[in-house]
Amino acid sequence: MEKFGAPPEKVIEVMGLRGDASDNVPGVPGIGKKTALDLISKYGTVEGVLGHVDEISGARRRENLTEFADSARKSRELVTIDVSAPVAVGVEDLVRGPVDVEGVAEFLREWELPSLLDRVIPSGGAERAACELVATKKALRALVAQLASSGGFVIDLETTSLDPLVADIVGVALAYEEELAYYVPVGHASGKGLPRDHVLGELKPLLENDGVPKIGQNQKYDYEVLLRHGITMSPLSFDTMLASYLLDPGRRQHGLSTLALSYLNRKMVPIEDLIGKGGKQITFAEVSVDLASDYACADAEVTLKLANILRPAVEAAGLGGLLRDLEQALVPVLAGMELKGVALDARVLSELASEFGAEIDELRERICDLVGTEFNLDSPKQVGEVLFERLKLPKGRRTKTGYSTDERVLERLRDTHEVPGLLLSYRKLMKLKAGYLDVLPKLVHPLTGRVHTSFNQAAVATGRLSSSSPNLQNIPMRTKLGRRIREAFVADPGRVLLSADYSQIELRIMAHLSRDPGLIEAFEQEVDFHRSTAALIFGRDENEVTSEERDWAKTVNFGIMYGMSQYGLSRQLGISNAEAEEFIERYFDTYPGVREYTRSTIAHAEDTGYVETMLGRRRPIKGLSSDNSMTRALAERAAVNTPIQGSAADLMKAAMLGVDARVRRDALPCDMVLQVHDELVFEVDESAVADVREAVREEMERPRGFELAVPIVVNLGEGANWLEAH
Repeated sequence: MEKFGAPPEKVIEVMGLRGDASDNVPGVPGIGKKTALDLISKYGTVEGVLGHVDEISGARRRENLTEFADSARKSRELVTIDVSAPVAVGVEDLVRGPVDVEGVAEFLREWELPSLLDRVIPSGGAERAACELVATKKALRALVAQLASSGGFVIDLETTSLDPLVADIVGVALAYEEELAYYVPVGHASGKGLPRDHVLGELKPLLENDGVPKIGQNQKYDYEVLLRHGITMSPLSFDTMLASYLLDPGRRQHGLSTLALSYLNRKMVPIEDLIGKGGKQITFAEVSVDLASDYACADAEVTLKLANILRPAVEAAGLGGLLRDLEQALVPVLAGMELKGVALDARVLSELASEFGAEIDELRERICDLVGTEFNLDSPKQVGEVLFERLKLPKGRRTKTGYSTDERVLERLRDTHEVPGLLLSYRKLMKLKAGYLDVLPKLVHPLTGRVHTSFNQAAVATGRLSSSSPNLQNIPMRTKLGRRIREAFVADPGRVLLSADYSQIELRIMAHLSRDPGLIEAFEQEVDFHRSTAALIFGRDENEVTSEERDWAKTVNFGIMYGMSQYGLSRQLGISNAEAEEFIERYFDTYPGVREYTRSTIAHAEDTGYVETMLGRRRPIKGLSSDNSMTRALAERAAVNTPIQGSAADLMKAAMLGVDARVRRDALPCDMVLQVHDELVFEVDESAVADVREAVREEMERPRGFELAVPIVVNLGEGANWLEAH
């Protein structure tokens, strides 16, 4: 009574009326806890309330109780504990026993729950490594000599910023044998230290010595900072972050702290313990040398231990070549792209922002006029009330705060009223304006006047690169408005942007992997592949295929590749499940090699637990034996799609390496500045466009390690901005 407001036997009655959002129990709209308590106190039960609706005050309340009577009854049933359920556990079985720390830790590692793992292993699980402070020139010379003959070492920079374009080096941590690391302070505000220029001058010959391997965690950052200081670190022999990613691409985190907990049962000191958070945060330069050295030495020594564990694991999995020749080799290329950045035309962004803003205002006014009232278009709750209570459109599923008004719901309602379609247009414009037009000008770097995105190698399970700050992968190309944002990406004076875009590369890889004669023939003849598919499926000449039939075939072509079910296809095409099933069967009859590829790939995943790309990149596939049909279908889609998407990702990376080597070999006046999906963008001197076009086409159409059964085709274009080039 004190806590809930009702005695135990009335809890289910109250919750039947008010629902329970945390458990998706709907209850009755408009009935909160206080109202439910008052009604149950007066009428005793849900049925008692429903039997006296006419006596209850408030027209809206009476209307809801009448309309949602079944929901109230169902909600009461859902919150009622089934006391007759068979329970094989007695109270005596629930007495807490000793904790199997290692068993719990192993479980938490498997399910990637580092915060709980922290609590299981509060002490860190291992003694701290010894740390030697290198604060004299003599000691530095001796250390450099030891590192030169070590056979490989870890280097980890401590800096003032995560932005490599402005980061000052504060200290250098080094390790070449376990249980011992060294810290060379060069930029602390107080305490011992050596001149930064002297230290870098001593380290430069060593860091650029190709005969001494360099090990690190997220080496791209250190590479960029050193490059800014005139040092080209080489070779980048082993990156523990990339190694972890190749071994388990589905893992959400590959940071040093997570890896230390997972592989070493060791808890790392968070950087926030040294520099603080929020407004009181200091830079690493303000941290005392003693605290900094312990922290930095631990990072370096743990990285070395992880490398010694991960290296044999990578080799045993057959991933050593992929790590060395593709992922590690790509780090300097990506670093160069990030440091170069891409130019933006602020005037174009401002004009587009004004134009989008005016269209948004017009849409807002039009929608409110159609509805007959002003409301907040950015409030899902208010949008739901307008659509389903004011306009009386067919209701969908409910959320904790009201009716769902997501994109799927609005698409479903598009044909019932003009407002849902206008709301979709409004949201797309708002997303583009808020996500790009309002943000991009703020991301122009003050030192370079360009935008510098980060390319992430260890983020996507299929092997694809992603980008962040800003995410340039998400600029939509299917809509005219989305494409126009590319107008703002421009070349410097005297230069142009060159776009090189693979033509249907994933479909070509599917043709190669499936070895289907029909697919191979279509690509060899370079016909309109989607029209050709439609002609074969519908049994007619290509010139008789309608645009709608071509669109259907295009949806199926990509849908099959992504493991789309008949239900998914029916939603995409707006047809029945039976029609979708028939369409898929016709497709497989047309391209039987694809059916066999799908079957054999899933079978291989069931047998081995993983699938592979053409270069041997592995992705573990879980859930193929699940009793849950949705889980199993999701796993099958991942199994079918990963070899295709992953091979396309590997091919793109191989092409980037080939183009980069060609540009350096031929000294072409060209910079690779962007990689987005299947496209590379270059900034090229106007006088060299023809030479660069030829070089890019040759390297991209013949990437090392990829001999496809069908031609690889690259579409090239150039222009003053990205839109013109594409």
